[in-house]
Amino acid sequence: MPVPMIYKVLNPLGVLNIESAALSPPIDSLKGKTIGLGWNQKAKGDIFDDELENLIKDRVKGIKIIRFSGYAVPANIKEMNAVIFGVGD
Repeated sequence: MPVPMIYKVLNPLGVLNIESAALSPPIDSLKGKTIGLGWNQKAKGDIFDDELENLIKDRVKGIKIIRFSGYAVPANIKEMNAVIFGVGD
């Protein structure tokens, strides 16, 4: 008589522990602020961000833009007063 096989099925997603966080208060003005401008590396997203950066800099003097790509949180995130992140598809 064959020995029955026992399978243990695991969830490939694992256990997610998600903690909620409070939203930051709105920024009163962008003047003199540092803004992170990120994209998810989808086609033409960098072109969109180039144009967005130019529009922002034309309208807000003294603003600093830090560009980044990918989904990882940039190491210099604490230098940014706000982040604009574009996703495409």
